[in-house]
Amino acid sequence: VLVSLVAALHPTPAYLLGPMTRILAWNGAASALFGSPEHLSPERRSLLWMLLVDPGEARHNPGREGTARNMVARFRSEYARHAGEPAYEQFIAEVGEHSPWFAEWWSQHEVADTQRGTKTIEHPTLGTLRLHHAQTVPTGAPDLRLTIYAPADAATRAALATLATLATLATLATP
Repeated sequence: VLVSLVAALHPTPAYLLGPMTRILAWNGAASALFGSPEHLSPERRSLLWMLLVDPGEARHNPGREGTARNMVARFRSEYARHAGEPAYEQFIAEVGEHSPWFAEWWSQHEVADTQRGTKTIEHPTLGTLRLHHAQTVPTGAPDLRLTIYAPADAATRAALATLATLATLATLATP
């Protein structure tokens, strides 16, 4: 149900994360704004891995470093509930081995347990976008995180509407 919800939220960017920031759902609007996780193999499809090790088309996103640092601090909060579990220890070792940013930030022990605020994104075709964002824990699913972005101004609302129109045209053009 949550995967369908994320898809249905288009053109509102949204994604669903599981334990260890595993990407369980990622809609088209999120791909258009942040890059798609589709280039990642299923075992590597985590937001931390995408931000820190293999960002694909999002490699040159100017906000990636700040987002990644915040994600590491939020992951540390999750890790506190799973410290010592082999899967978590292995994940931390693998990300740390492949990402100097992760290794540096992990050693600083920063913790953040919430994600909400306003994010500014410089998009190559849509321009400057201002988005309110919030991450929530779905009822009955304490290991999941649903993140939704909403336009913070009229220009961003118009840009997201353009994104929806382009997606609709692409769908109609597909045989």
